Amino acid sequence: MTENASPELDLVAKLLSQQISACHDAAMAVFKFAESAADADKQMSAMITATRMMHATATAASALKRLKSDGTRHTVAVERDDGDTPHQFSKTNNHSGADA
Repeated sequence: MTENASPELDLVAKLLSQQISACHDAAMAVFKFAESAADADKQMSAMITATRMMHATATAASALKRLKSDGTRHTVAVERDDGDTPHQFSKTNNHSGADA
């Protein structure tokens, strides 16, 4: 069974893209702070934080790439704060080779 449209996962991909951009911007700001920090301990702490943020950005970008890849099936469980049963969405991407 092939599902060509999945608005739920398209929304997830859009939100993930926005978070990747925001995390990258924040990491760059922390790197800039580290460059100007007079205290070596603060500078090291900022560099470690920025590096972790860049790793998180790379991981999110990898997840987004897998989410958008052609011919793969994905299941995403979304757990709601109210403790309700998680909803699951499945999607098989069948793009015609063009990026969405």
